[in-house]
Amino acid sequence: MLELAESGCVTIGYTLNGNALAQPPRRVYPHPDLAAAEQKRRSRRRDDTRTLRTRAEQIASALADDWPDASRALRDTDHPDRLLWAVRAATDLAEGRSHDSLRAFVQSHAKDTKARDDVNHLLAAMGFDHETLIALGVARNPYIGLGGPILLHTTDGSVLDLSAMPGPHDIRLSPRMLPRVTVTGPGDVLLVVENRQAAEAVCDARADLPVVWCHGQPPDAVVSVIVQAAQQTSRVVICADADLGGVRITARIHDNLPSVTTIHVVDVGTVPHDEGRPFNTHSRSRLQQLAQRPDPVGVFAQRCLHRGYALEQEATARAALQAVLK
Repeated sequence: MLELAESGCVTIGYTLNGNALAQPPRRVYPHPDLAAAEQKRRSRRRDDTRTLRTRAEQIASALADDWPDASRALRDTDHPDRLLWAVRAATDLAEGRSHDSLRAFVQSHAKDTKARDDVNHLLAAMGFDHETLIALGVARNPYIGLGGPILLHTTDGSVLDLSAMPGPHDIRLSPRMLPRVTVTGPGDVLLVVENRQAAEAVCDARADLPVVWCHGQPPDAVVSVIVQAAQQTSRVVICADADLGGVRITARIHDNLPSVTTIHVVDVGTVPHDEGRPFNTHSRSRLQQLAQRPDPVGVFAQRCLHRGYALEQEATARAALQAVLK
């Protein structure tokens, strides 16, 4: 602070105690020019944010019919940096622009391919569907993991018995070449798991159970395969991370399953665990919306809100599944 005062950046204010300066200093005053510059920067940031929100609302209205997921994401996103990337992506959708890769998308908007190399995950977390990300060129055909007593029928007529090796086996899905699956086990339960290590543990311990591993918000191709398997079983157990992403994944799977399916949602927070990161304002707001649902998804969201923090721990997921599958 003294060095800043000597350089003229700040003035230090003291209270006099007789002829001596009372410690500690009463206040530090920035140089008027510096204070004015900072005030100008803050004003500019507020103006830029206001302009960005106006632009987001305009694009959201334009995309409401063709890209409803992107429209909702624009209206639900508050953080300026997240909103900026959402606006960039939505602008490309509105103008029919597609990119050769994730890095090409980032390069076109930030002039640096590594400026935001997680933008595909960022957009997905904001609510952009996988098919929308594919249209933008920032995502490719998704992977699904299958394990247990499942036969995989490819479009060329080949049949693979996935039970011959421990799963889950990574299968890259294409909407144009979607395989057919046959559950060959007892058919009493299908397990859908978000955590990869937990899915592997179940495949090792319960080779009699058909298991689907899906990471992140499942696109249509992944949901289609899950529904195929669910139609051949009487009960579906869904185990996702106990956070906003996990609740959204659970909701998407839940809402696409046959109406006659018995669905059990596993809350990994019901077993001993370490406290995770607190939910931010965005996550709490979205969870509160999901908590209004009158179904197991709503109950799951309510429990997440009650805890107040996210859980995405491998050991916790494994323990929760072991408790359910006893």
